[in-house]
Amino acid sequence: AAPTSTMRVALASALGHAAAGKMRSCLSAGGRRDAELAAIADLALAYRRLSLSSDGAVDFANEAGRTACTEMLQALAHAAKCSGCALADRSYRQEFATEYRRLLPDSEPRYLTGILEAAASQWEHVALNGDRHQLSQRTIDFGHGLREAWGSLSRRLRSWTARAPRGETQSLLARFDTAWARFERAYITDLMRFMGQARAIVAEAMTHELLLQHAEVGYGMSSMEAREARRRFVESVSRLNALANWRRKGRSDLSAEVIEMAFDVIAEGRGEVEAGGAALAIARQVAES
Repeated sequence: AAPTSTMRVALASALGHAAAGKMRSCLSAGGRRDAELAAIADLALAYRRLSLSSDGAVDFANEAGRTACTEMLQALAHAAKCSGCALADRSYRQEFATEYRRLLPDSEPRYLTGILEAAASQWEHVALNGDRHQLSQRTIDFGHGLREAWGSLSRRLRSWTARAPRGETQSLLARFDTAWARFERAYITDLMRFMGQARAIVAEAMTHELLLQHAEVGYGMSSMEAREARRRFVESVSRLNALANWRRKGRSDLSAEVIEMAFDVIAEGRGEVEAGGAALAIARQVAES
């Protein structure tokens, strides 16, 4: 049967809507492509502003270099999101301690300068509260992977033009993002473990101080119980001293002998008349410290 006028109108309307939808889709795709090109162009420009050493490594030694790196990493995160490449899952950040969740509060690609520096510098140890901690082999391996991904992306950014193959750029961005997420997770997990160890040492010293107070009050300043508690407390403080001063050769061999001698001098009253009471005065200062 021949289509009625009503059917023809409906068909024309449907075809018109389909054509309009296709046009909007094309325009939307074109807009996304333009945004992607603009983001990568901004990234390439930010990369060329980096302060680089003679071998092409990022210079983290001065404030200007770190600022340029931070700006480049922000442009890189924006380009990764605009490119439409597959980004790594970052749900692991929910396991981070509060101080790290403040820096990385969501699953967005957030590239921190300190993390790139840790990978690029090939660190195997980090210093925390004066102590040197060994990074896990997993972290070291992922750092190597991130350096390789960064090197490949850097070569592309140095020569990038708007005519560069889109697929290759997307692939490099995705590879970098995956390598970054792996290293970020492993590195920060190591840092949290180191912080836990450092806090345990401080907590140990506080516990020994409390036990010493109880021993001195309950058994007397010169009792064997107080002497033993004092020795353990001094050892824990000595440990803290060494950790806090490892670059300046802080000592960890301090003993409680000096303190015990000071208490003996005070208990026996020696030095009250000798040298004008200097020995007793020094002993009291040692004991009070």
